[in-house]
This record gives sequence, structure tokens and C-alpha cells, in this order.
Amino acid sequence: IHHLDLNHVTMVSEILTEKYSKNITDIDRSSPDGQEITCEYSSLSTEINTLANEEVVKLKEKIKLLETEKSNMVTEQMLLDKNEQLEESLELMSTEFESMEDYWQKKMDEERTFYEKQLEKQ
Repeated sequence: IHHLDLNHVTMVSEILTEKYSKNITDIDRSSPDGQEITCEYSSLSTEINTLANEEVVKLKEKIKLLETEKSNMVTEQMLLDKNEQLEESLELMSTEFESMEDYWQKKMDEERTFYEKQLEKQ
């Protein structure tokens, strides 16, 4: 070091200062009162809340859709049950109608026969 001249020392000093001063400015530092950290946390918290709110809205819409589908399915099942009841009732009524038709046909035949016999007697 004794044989170095002042120009070399100054030049080495400038190079070292320049090299290490760049690194120091590149370091992220927060303020001593923590305001920058609070802002970052606040920003993250706001972003998380926004995403959570969006997710809640999506889930509420999904719930409404599922409730509508459930309601439609219940209504459809009720209609199917009602249809089955009506078909059974129709079958019963058809059977009863045929039975009554047979009964009245037989009555008419009896009356016709009776009337014909009455005419023959006279």
C-alpha cells in the first residue's frame, strides 16, 4: 500500500464506493415507523377481501341456481306423481264405465225381452 500513489487510492475508493453504493440502493427498506409494511398488508388485505367477496357472490349465485333446480325437480316429481294418480283414476273410471255399460245393456235386453213377451201375450 505504501508504494501506491494517491491517484490509485482515489480510483480504488471511487470504484468500491460506486460498486457498493448501487447494492445499498437496491435493498428494499421499510420506514422506521412501519407505514410501508402497513400499506402492503392493507393492500393485500383489501385484495384478499375483494377476492373473498367475489367468491361469496359466486357461491350465492350457485346456491340460487341449485335452489331453483331443486325446486324444479320437486315440482317435476309432484307433476309425475299427479300424472300417475290421474292415470290410475282414469283406469278405474274406465273399468267402472264398462261395468255400468254392461249392466245397462243387460237391463235393456231384459226389458226388451219382457216387452216382447208382453206383446206376444196380447
